[in-house]
Amino acid sequence: MCNGAPFPGGALFLCLLLPVQQVFFPFRTVLTLRGFQNVHLYTSSAAPPRPAVIQKRTNMSNTLKRLLLAALVLAVAAGTYVWYVWNKPARDVQDETAMAATAQGIFDAYQANEAAANLQYLNKAVAVSGTVSAIKQNQEGKTVVSLATSDPMFGVQCTMKEPVQLPPNSQVTIKGICTGFLMDVVLIDCYLEK
Repeated sequence: MCNGAPFPGGALFLCLLLPVQQVFFPFRTVLTLRGFQNVHLYTSSAAPPRPAVIQKRTNMSNTLKRLLLAALVLAVAAGTYVWYVWNKPARDVQDETAMAATAQGIFDAYQANEAAANLQYLNKAVAVSGTVSAIKQNQEGKTVVSLATSDPMFGVQCTMKEPVQLPPNSQVTIKGICTGFLMDVVLIDCYLEK
């Protein structure tokens, strides 16, 4: 092995010839090159002493093994979480107990203070009573029932789980999951209460 100070011009070829030297001189020799400080060629049929560089490589390989093990454990944990979320059964609001509200009441609560209304209604089952103002279909082909409020443009939008036929201006109670406020109060996975 070549070690020591950086090689001045011409000394690099000696490192390239080291394998040839080991074949022809299978005994331990130490050659010091004249004019070059700390440049040595070591040849030996026995193993040379372990320098600190090899010890450092061993420590680095142990660190690399630990990092790979940690990455593997993290990947397995992430895969398990994704599998759980993907296969989690869908929430069915029909079996849940819902808090009662009127279309005007829930709309006014969101108009007054959206953050406080989110604490009260967001991701919870809500049974909203009101007057049907419109029925239409969304891009997914699901029926969307609009409940009227005092605002002529906005109200409560209820995306139904199953298709329904309702006459305009009829009084209904619709149970669904409140997902927040986007100019309208939005309820999803809704069922018509009987």
